[in-house]
This record gives sequence, C-alpha cells and structure tokens, in this order.
Amino acid sequence: MATDGPTPPSCDPKIFKNGREVCVLDGRSNAIECWVKKVAKKADAKVDWHYFAGRARVLHLGNAVSRQRVLDAINELKDELVGTILSVEVGSAVVSKIDGQLVLDDPVAVAMVSAVSKQNCKNTLEINADRVVHFKKRITERGMTASKVVIVLLNVNDVHGGPLAEVVMPGYDWQKIRNRGETPFARGLVARDFIQDALEMFDKVAAEKLKKMTEVAVVVVDHGVAEVFVA
Repeated sequence: MATDGPTPPSCDPKIFKNGREVCVLDGRSNAIECWVKKVAKKADAKVDWHYFAGRARVLHLGNAVSRQRVLDAINELKDELVGTILSVEVGSAVVSKIDGQLVLDDPVAVAMVSAVSKQNCKNTLEINADRVVHFKKRITERGMTASKVVIVLLNVNDVHGGPLAEVVMPGYDWQKIRNRGETPFARGLVARDFIQDALEMFDKVAAEKLKKMTEVAVVVVDHGVAEVFVA
C-alpha cells in the first residue's frame, strides 16, 4: 500500500515476466510511478516497475534500440526523480551510485571481483558451520524437504543481504549487534521459491545453481554476491 498517495497499478504482467532490468530506484511508490511513466513516454517504450525487498526495479521490454532510448531518457530525466537512482545497467556493465557519484564498473573487472567474492562466501559458510548443522537438523525434525526450504546466511550489511534480511526478519534491531562491533547476520530457514526469485533478481549464476540443486541448500549472501552450497 502506498504512503504517498493512491496505490499505483501493478506492474504490467508481460513486462514483469519478460522485461530486463534497466535501473534500481529508492523512493516512494507514487513518485516512482510518475517518473517511470515519464521515462516510458519520452523513450516511447514499454517500461514498468515493481518493488522487491524495498527497492524499485525498473524493467524494459523491447529491442536494443528501444532499450537505448530508455537509458537516454533515464539520464535526461534523472534530476526529476523524487528519490534516488541506485544503479543503471548499461550493456554488460553497471553504473552504480557510490557516495553520490555515478561510477561505471568495467564488466571484466566486475567478473573478476565477483569470482573472488563468491570464494569469500565460502569463508562465511565455514564461520557459520555450526548454525548450518543446526538448521539442517531442524529441517529433518520438522519433516521439511529440500524442495521447499533453504538455509540462508545473510549479511545484513550487504547491499543484497540487507533488504532480504528485512523481508525475512522485519523490524529486527540489527544495530544492537553492530554496536557490539559485530557484523549482523540473518540465519534461518526460508521458502526456497522466495530465495529462488530473489537470486534471479541480482545473481543469475547463483539462481541457476540453486535451481539445479536437489540437496538441502545453503544460500550465502555476502560480499555483494550470492553463492549456493550443499548443506
């Protein structure tokens, strides 16, 4: 439900299902709805949006020429958005807003950093090994199956882990953990379908890995990426 006016209509089903992300926004629903409509009109393209984990994903449906018009429109209208542009995807690279500045990440460098980050997720798994054993036992005790739930280890300070943790454990006071000089993690059992959909949004490699896994899975979200392990 919107807090800044009437609740905007749902994302167009065709764009939601088949569209490709062009940017991610932070802002109130009616402000985003108004701005996205301006982008769509200026670009003469199929553009719509939806919230996921507290962020607005703007999607485009069309060919490369149409997509470029949308990217141009986003750039031209960026100052009219009552909110914040968190990232803009440009081809295989991503322009992100860091400390108020737009930074272009080189795709090759991004791939290398991603590979290292995924390896670092293994360290996160090892540090939380006892909790993985605990939750794997709980799955058995409750008669759950690997097809229904996964074990999650979410770094709350992570760009992706934070929003997911807020959905999984809404309203939890993570700051009290930070105040102890510790990194807060959300650990527990989460519906596999929900995590599958979440990974499709920001880490398709991890999403594909989870999709093929038949064993009890551990999904680690840390270091700006996700990685999937067998429990």
